[in-house]
Amino acid sequence: MVLAAADLPFRPPMGLAREQLVPDRPLRLLVVDDHQPIREVLALLLRDEGFEVQEAADGLAALAVLKRWPADLILLDLMMPIMDGWEFLEAQRAISGVARIPVIVLSASRVLSQRELRAPEGVAVLPKPFDFQLVVKTIRRLLYPRSRRQPAPRRGLETPL
Repeated sequence: MVLAAADLPFRPPMGLAREQLVPDRPLRLLVVDDHQPIREVLALLLRDEGFEVQEAADGLAALAVLKRWPADLILLDLMMPIMDGWEFLEAQRAISGVARIPVIVLSASRVLSQRELRAPEGVAVLPKPFDFQLVVKTIRRLLYPRSRRQPAPRRGLETPL
């Protein structure tokens, strides 16, 4: 079974409110991928969008970055040496202070496994190769959940006073 991006699972973040993000600085994103060219291009594109970005080549290195640099969101590859993406997620969820950071899992799998389809809360799964605009849209959706956004005005339903 091949899934389109619209079919991919999305779990809303675990109560992360905009007030919990630091308003006086750019949003901080951690890109975790063992393929250096992918990591560098993604980081460059995200910096061009105004994000502050740090990089890590595997899950263990990402945990070390998070100890010294508080990220607002993590972009995570699944297949990596030393510590894969799912092992990283398990370790991240067990660490106070970083457990609630939302994650976008980037998967090269054409057919997503059952494990990926049961993504934990606060995790979105996107296919590789990825559409950068979809990545940015997903970042915004995770950091600014619809329930916390101002509702859009409904056209045609206004009643005159």
